[in-house]
Amino acid sequence: MKTASISKEPKIKKFLIFLTIIALWIPFVTVSAHETTIKTANPAVNAILKEAPFEVRLVFTDEISPDGSSIHVSDANGKKVDLGNSGLDLNDPDHVTLVVKLPVLPTGVYRVDWEIKLIDGDSTVGDYFFGIGNVILPTKMPETEPTTEAEVGITTPTTTAPSSTTYMPAGWIGVVGIGLVSIAGLIIFISRKRK
Repeated sequence: MKTASISKEPKIKKFLIFLTIIALWIPFVTVSAHETTIKTANPAVNAILKEAPFEVRLVFTDEISPDGSSIHVSDANGKKVDLGNSGLDLNDPDHVTLVVKLPVLPTGVYRVDWEIKLIDGDSTVGDYFFGIGNVILPTKMPETEPTTEAEVGITTPTTTAPSSTTYMPAGWIGVVGIGLVSIAGLIIFISRKRK
């Protein structure tokens, strides 16, 4: 009988060493949540133009899916002003460009709202302002229809920094790792005590 337990002991020790290594590695694992950003925008973010653009063209940092990706342009009253034909630019071989055509727009403040679905299934949304003519761009579009000119252009423009890859510690994985190390230590302690 002693021979049988001796032959199992090296396998158990190897297994416990493997578990210990995995358990010590697990707390350092991070989970990556990425968010794509606009690489280029035409009109540019917070641009004040002399003439009306004929389209809004956004180029993103990651490949986007045509399904669930769109651009909408609205005026200072929140009224949609684009031609409703937003979509993936079929001439872009990288599939990173969204376009929507515009009618001739009058002087004013306009908001571009975009939503994209990435090829991996993640979704991202965002918005920005541009203006035509002598206007002041708000940092936030009013929730209700403005009644005075002061409510349309309240503050000077600001640009929000683009999001980047975010790493967050995988806390629950660390707890599991500590649990595995504890169990491995207990098994080693019990197996040595039996000798």
